[in-house]
Amino acid sequence: MGSERHRELLGLFNGIGKRLDTTLPEGRTSTQSITYLASVNGIDLGYEYSWGLFGPYSKGIDRDASRVLEHGADPADPPGDLGGFREFITPHIDDPAWLEVAASVIYLWRVQYEMRPLEDVAGQILTDMTCIYRNFGQYRVGTIIEQMAGRGLLGKRLVYS
Repeated sequence: MGSERHRELLGLFNGIGKRLDTTLPEGRTSTQSITYLASVNGIDLGYEYSWGLFGPYSKGIDRDASRVLEHGADPADPPGDLGGFREFITPHIDDPAWLEVAASVIYLWRVQYEMRPLEDVAGQILTDMTCIYRNFGQYRVGTIIEQMAGRGLLGKRLVYS
């Protein structure tokens, strides 16, 4: 899959209507965040992530995006439900801060907090995102936590009455 992954990365971005662009820091962060969010939404291209300055980071994404941007490539269909992911991501596709917070919240919950019940760790994740790792506003982070929980990405899907 390694030789095709750069084509799947391009296919992912083409499929959601976003230009693959890593020339500016916001573009690199968005590329990393979108690809991570795709992976937790069932479109896993096989990248491995660690914690970076701006959330989940994969050297492989940097390498594959550079390969596509420098040499070009024909896109390949990524695995998974691209339509469902496109619907989820489209309202936020041009908001690098939302993408970063959403990806970071999920990554922290999965890795640092070992997928413990959200009600036990939501306050810690909020503190992490507003005071420790980055200085995002509490309301924005809280809203994104609710959005990710509502989609079932932070454990059981929350149902609002």
